[in-house]
Amino acid sequence: MATVLVTGTSSGFGRLTALEFARRGHVVFASMRDTARAAPLLAAAKEAGLALEVLRLDVTDRAAVDAAIDAVLERSGRLDVVVNNAGVFTVGPVEAHDDTEIAATFDTNVFGVVRVVRAALPAMREQRAGTIVVVGSIAGRVAWPTVGVYAATKGALEALCDALHYELQPFGIRVILIEPGHFATGLPARRVRGFTRDSPYLTIAREFTDFPLAGRTPGDPRRVAETIVVAAENERPRRRYIVGEDAEHWSDLHRRLSDDDFEDVLRATLRFR
Repeated sequence: MATVLVTGTSSGFGRLTALEFARRGHVVFASMRDTARAAPLLAAAKEAGLALEVLRLDVTDRAAVDAAIDAVLERSGRLDVVVNNAGVFTVGPVEAHDDTEIAATFDTNVFGVVRVVRAALPAMREQRAGTIVVVGSIAGRVAWPTVGVYAATKGALEALCDALHYELQPFGIRVILIEPGHFATGLPARRVRGFTRDSPYLTIAREFTDFPLAGRTPGDPRRVAETIVVAAENERPRRRYIVGEDAEHWSDLHRRLSDDDFEDVLRATLRFR
């Protein structure tokens, strides 16, 4: 039985992951920026007869992050698994994003992960054990039109997880990166000005509004939650878990093809001029 902290549990992967950890008998602290949105999570836990505790944790607020980690350690005396799931999804051409929008996306998706990991590591190092799970995206490997800023944040997580893997291995701390494809999480997209009538990117924006492929049926997010939990429980987990048929397909192509050949396939698939 492990003590687990999951961020971003008000919906989507986070909510399902918290419930799955609880279902398997772990001590679960389900955190979210606004605890007023905890009702669906608590209702699902009650219906399934599961126990978990909700904490406020805004990953963009260092004091809130530190307070949540302290609360977990005070209540449980240890922290075994941290699942960094909180994130935002921004859609729009790179040029259409202003500095504030880009900074806000990186603040949650990248700096938020760093804040949580930094707060959790002292306890894990003292324990000489722990697992850091980061929910990235296949977009960190393959960037599509109109999701460049979002993809840049997920690409940054790829590099961070690689560095953390080597830095933390001597302390018995594992780092796992989850790379989902397109799943029905209910995460709303923040659309920027590239979708207005006067945008030079309007045609592209209209054609590629779905991520990562227009017209694909999104997968069941429970598959991602189960992958996260199974990976965290594994004594020898892989460093990366690609989840979803679309993610597996594009990751395999990206690995096997030259840059030019991959671009030809991508342009043909997306009908991109």
